[in-house]
Amino acid sequence: MRRFADTAVALLLPSGRRVARYFLEVEGYLYPHEGTFLHCLAFAAPGRGAVVEIGSFRGRSTLCLASGVLRRGEGKVIAIDPQRYGTGETLVANLRRFHLDRCVEIRADTSLSVARGFEGKARIVFVDGDHSDDAVRADVAAWLPHLDAGGFLVLHDATSLSGFPGPRALADALRHAVGPDGTFQSAGTIGSIAWFRARGGERFQPSSRGRAWVDPLLKSLRGSTEPLG
Repeated sequence: MRRFADTAVALLLPSGRRVARYFLEVEGYLYPHEGTFLHCLAFAAPGRGAVVEIGSFRGRSTLCLASGVLRRGEGKVIAIDPQRYGTGETLVANLRRFHLDRCVEIRADTSLSVARGFEGKARIVFVDGDHSDDAVRADVAAWLPHLDAGGFLVLHDATSLSGFPGPRALADALRHAVGPDGTFQSAGTIGSIAWFRARGGERFQPSSRGRAWVDPLLKSLRGSTEPLG
C-alpha cells in the first residue's frame, strides 16, 4: 500500500511522472517529493562534478538521481554502499531494469574508504548511510572537502519528519554555518531532507515543489506535534 500511495503522490508533482515507476516498483524509504527533488537537483544543479550517493539500499534514490543525470546528458552517480544487508544484486537489477546502469558507478565499500581515494569534485553529495551520530558526521567530514563551489550537501532523515537523531542534530549544527561568512550560502528542507548549498559557483535555487502540501500531510499521518524542519 505504501508504494501505491507514494506513486499516486508522485504523479501529482511536477516532474513526478519521471520518477513515479521507481516508487511503484522499488522498495525504499524515500518520500515521493524527495524523489522529484533529487531528480531535479541531479538534472539542473550547476557544476560538472559527480553526484555522490552514500547509501543506496535497493536503489529508489539512486534511480531518481540517475534519471536526472541521464536527462542532463552528462556525468554519473557514484553509488556507495557496503551492501551489508545483501541488497547489492537487487540494486544492480533495478538499475538495469530501468536502463540506468550506464549512469551509475556502484562502489561496494564504505563512504570513508571511497572518499580517501576520490579525485575531482562532487556537485551533489547525498548522505543516506549509517544514521548514527558519529557515522553521519564522519561521512560529511570526509566528503565536504570534495564538494564543488556552489555544490549541494543533502542529508536524508534530517528533519522532524524523521526519527533519526543523528542526521537531525547534524543538520541543526550545519545551519549555524549558513551565511555570508559561513561554509554554506543557503539551506532548506523538503520532507525529511535538509540541504545546504556551498558558497560560490553559479546562482541556483532548488525547487521545493510539493513541500507546501506533502509535508503537512506526512506530519498529520505521523500524528506529530513537532514543527517541520
